Formats: sequence, C-alpha cells, structure tokens
Amino acid sequence: MAVTEIFSGTEAISTTEWSLTTDSAGPDSEASDHAVQVVIELEDATYNDDLELKMYETCRSGGTQRLCAKWPMIGDQRTFISPIFPMLWGWDFTLDAFVGTITANWSIRSLGTPTLYVDGVETVSTTEHSLTTDTAGPDSTTDDKGIMAFLDFSTLDDGDHFRVKVYEKSRSGDTQRQVGAPFDIKDGRSDPMLLIPLQAFLHGWDITVDKIAGTDRSIEWSLRAFA
Repeated sequence: MAVTEIFSGTEAISTTEWSLTTDSAGPDSEASDHAVQVVIELEDATYNDDLELKMYETCRSGGTQRLCAKWPMIGDQRTFISPIFPMLWGWDFTLDAFVGTITANWSIRSLGTPTLYVDGVETVSTTEHSLTTDTAGPDSTTDDKGIMAFLDFSTLDDGDHFRVKVYEKSRSGDTQRQVGAPFDIKDGRSDPMLLIPLQAFLHGWDITVDKIAGTDRSIEWSLRAFA
C-alpha cells in the first residue's frame, strides 16, 4: 500500500478554528476518497497551551457534515499521530487553540482509497436493526472486509438511549457472538457521530442498533471498507 501526502501546511493557531485541508478558517468540506492519517507537529507548544484537533465527516452522500471526534493537545506535547480513518464525502480536520498561539505543522497522508460497503437510514425502535441488511438483526455477513462504521445520532434528545452491537464468529464453523461491550449512546449530543473502530471481519459478522429507552429516532449509517 503506497502512502502519499495529500495536504500539508503550517499556521500560527489561535482561537480561529483552522482547516487542515484548505489552510483557511474552517471547517471546510473535502470530497476526495482517502484512508487518511494526520500528523501534527507543535513546534513551540508550552506547558500552558491548550489546543484541540477535530474531525468532521458526512455519514452518507448528500448528508450533513457532523463533528466525529476530537483530541485535546494540552501542554508541551510535540507530535500527534491520529488513527486511520476512511473518509468519503465531506470531511475535514481542524485545529483551534483555547489558550495561547501555537505554531502547528501538519501532514495529512493517504493510505489508499476506501469504498462504501453499505449505507442506510432507518427509524429505529426496540427491534434490533441490522446495518448490513437493513432489516431486523443480527444477520450473518460472510464478506471478507476491513470495516469501519459511521453512525449519525444527531436526532437524539435528552432521555433517549440507543445501543450499538458488533457480532462476529471466531472461526467459520463457530457460533456468532457479540464482540466486546456494546456502545451506549444517550441523550442529545454535541458530537453526534459514533465511529466503530476498524474491524477485520471474515466469517459471520454484523453491526446492529436498537433503542433501549426514549423516542424512536431516525438513524443514518455507513459502513466503509478498506479491502
């Protein structure tokens, strides 16, 4: 897999949120398809400085860009390297400072081109809903894929409680089991996008969402494939 640099820049970051794709006030909306990793060098950060990196993306084509993740950089931290994310439709990374003015150098690297595996939108109730088949679940998908899931919970309000589960088989002939602890999403959120980390799926997998409490809500999702 070839690694290429698709964006880079340097800027004295203060209280204006700064786009790392356009090197201007942000966030902006980049539509190219890349599996991206961000490297940031803070060459003059000091103990009292307070900086934040944010990631934005659109869950589905034509949807609304949402805040997906944020990482605080407090004190004299020098270099930050993000996880790898499959970005597709309307994404950006931004920096802004709460305390101080910090010179940041950055590089956004591409590790290849991700693809959309499946997406959907559904008004979810207490029936567990499969994100792979868009029906009651869990189902058992046997495609061999590296998958990261994006789910948009921007419709939630206080009192709502939804749960996301991941399922897989250890070996081809084994029983499908829930993988790890579920993801519990509660109440209204300022960062409404849930990202399920990259999973290497093989034998009989699925990702589901259902409502635990509150009001039935329209949930959007996309599953992005690395392979």
